[in-house]
Amino acid sequence: MKQFRPNTFRLGFMLFLCVALFGTLFAKLFIVQFINANEFNQRAKQQYRKPNEEIPATRGEIFDRNGIRLVTNSITYDLVCEPEKISNPDGMGEAISSVIGMEPKIVQDRLKGIGGTKSYTIIKKNLDSKIADKIRSFGFKGIWLETRFVRSYPQQNLASPLIGFTGNDNHGKYGLEIDFDKELSGESGLRTYPMDSKGIAGRTYKVLKPVINGKSLYLTIDNTIQFVVEEELERTCKEWNAKGGACVVMNPQTGEIIACVSYPTYNLNDALNSNDNQRRNRALNYVYEPGSVFKGIVTAAALELGKIDDNFTADCAGRTVFKGYRLFCNNRHGHQEKLAEELKNSCNMAFMKIGQLIGKDLCRFVNDFGFGKKTGTGAHEESGLVKNSRSWDDVTIATVSYGQGVSVTPLQLAQAYSALANGGVLMKPILVQQIYDPNKGTFERNAPQPIRQVVSKKTADHVLRLLTEVVDMKEDGVHQAKIPGYSVAGKTGTTPKTTASGDYQFSKFDCSFCGIVPSDPLAPQKFVVLVAIDEPYKTTASGGRINPFGSTTAAPCFKRIAERILSDLRIAPKEIK
Repeated sequence: MKQFRPNTFRLGFMLFLCVALFGTLFAKLFIVQFINANEFNQRAKQQYRKPNEEIPATRGEIFDRNGIRLVTNSITYDLVCEPEKISNPDGMGEAISSVIGMEPKIVQDRLKGIGGTKSYTIIKKNLDSKIADKIRSFGFKGIWLETRFVRSYPQQNLASPLIGFTGNDNHGKYGLEIDFDKELSGESGLRTYPMDSKGIAGRTYKVLKPVINGKSLYLTIDNTIQFVVEEELERTCKEWNAKGGACVVMNPQTGEIIACVSYPTYNLNDALNSNDNQRRNRALNYVYEPGSVFKGIVTAAALELGKIDDNFTADCAGRTVFKGYRLFCNNRHGHQEKLAEELKNSCNMAFMKIGQLIGKDLCRFVNDFGFGKKTGTGAHEESGLVKNSRSWDDVTIATVSYGQGVSVTPLQLAQAYSALANGGVLMKPILVQQIYDPNKGTFERNAPQPIRQVVSKKTADHVLRLLTEVVDMKEDGVHQAKIPGYSVAGKTGTTPKTTASGDYQFSKFDCSFCGIVPSDPLAPQKFVVLVAIDEPYKTTASGGRINPFGSTTAAPCFKRIAERILSDLRIAPKEIK
């Protein structure tokens, strides 16, 4: 028998090969474990985690003064995908399309990255929670759901020009939504989801940055009164075929804006189908010459300076030439021996004379009453237009004295008349009563803020008495603002609109009325209502045009509004007349 002997060379070679292989493997492990540890750990994390995802902050809500929701949030889901991780887009598309109600071909294309990118493509937005749960149950790799909050407006049209709306990014575009966007938005957080070995995201996540939810606004607006005013203003504007209108209701003692109304309006839940005219908040941003409403302010200035008294006399021929300018009155009033009579007649000639007695001090009073500057509500508002004091000549004083040559907003007029109703103290208008911070559980309240004593209480009460007499005079059209059982002070205004060049258009008018009820200085509770109608008109059966006046348009609207507010606030009449 032949004896087997191992080949020494072959054994040595095999041993060398084994040592070399083990040495290479050891070196590789050393590099992985120690030298390139951070790099490989990072790659591993990337395999088991999806990219960081934003945690959207919950946008703050908006309430009325009584806690009624005007604006809230609803949760919606966006279905997105990462096409490069999808192995069967056709099959997945068939399953998903039946749930989300889209054509299979469209879904399949988006799963393939058509309409997006290979790393991120939106399949469909605004899915509800039931559909989202069904999508999750599939367990498909490469798709996920992103949570979003969208705005919801339970009151639909109510206060829409004031509130405004948000865009697709959930940031404000109009109204209070943009004016207080910083407070309402909050700050988004950041989270990351672990994924399993198949690349499917798990249900748990790690928070990288905590979310700070937005603050909520509690307005001074009363939901019920806002509705009443909107209804009556719309009625008036439609009756008179007006281009638009505005109304402000204020508490003169606190400066709180109880109603802030603009017409036309729109449905906040369908905001994209609105136009600029509907979105415009005329109560804060409509700038116009006030006309005779301004005479209440001029009267206060003249009485405060001691330039006139109740027995002030004036002659009116209906027109005059002053410093080379033709100035007109609405009628030929003749000789007038009482200040109340001149206010009732709304006599421009009388107030031109009063303006000359006041002189350049009139500019100071106009500014002190808050005209020519924003009121500071925090909402977007116009400043109006008041000439610099150095530009005030005799003609300016004459025209401003009867409400021309100066431009105001409805809010500014309501604020000024509120000073007359508040013993001469001008209050800062308040639109946001308080702001709630859900992160701290605290409220920040906007307390009533007196600005200045514009005129004395004696003067303010005197003007209230005169303006009450104006409304009580039954032979005058202003009597349409009178409310049985209540004292009402107020003044109308009718002003031709101006062209871009500054010329007056005697076919287009701004008509207004500002009233105070109850006007009794001792009344514990009162409110101010300013109604402004933009370009009202009516036609006769024969096609002729009926020229509007503040007494025939705004005054009756004021009366209907005031009557309903008095009932709502349960302010009892003092006596029935």
